[in-house]
Amino acid sequence: MEPLSVLDDSSAGQMATAMVERRYFGDGPGVYADAISQALENTGLLTDEIETPHSEHDFRDFLRGLAAELDERRPWPGSAT
Repeated sequence: MEPLSVLDDSSAGQMATAMVERRYFGDGPGVYADAISQALENTGLLTDEIETPHSEHDFRDFLRGLAAELDERRPWPGSAT
């Protein structure tokens, strides 16, 4: 999967779909939803943890949007949640 050049709602939706369909993200959406939640609770700089050209603010906004997109797709196939 190519790195995202634009962090917008469309990108969040496409990534959420890929997670639910387990394309590029084989562990399933629950694992990633939990990781996103933990990342957003972290008060440190997330952009120090991963290489990204995006600002901390834009990256956190994208993660919030991605979390919302994943929630909208519940229940996930093959998942009890």
